[in-house]
Amino acid sequence: MEMATRTKLTRRGWIVLVIIPSILIALLFSYVTRDVCYVGTEYGNAFGYGSCSKWIDQIVEEGR
Repeated sequence: MEMATRTKLTRRGWIVLVIIPSILIALLFSYVTRDVCYVGTEYGNAFGYGSCSKWIDQIVEEGR
């Protein structure tokens, strides 16, 4: 008969395997999307999102 081994995640394991990767993913996502905002389909992609700074520059050039 085989004994079933149960793996229990300790407090340290929880921090190392769940908390730290979650924080790193959130920081990476924030860094990657730092210049993205809703600009409409005229200036953005099919969903209406594009570069905020590029959109502001285009609005200033058009004199709106």
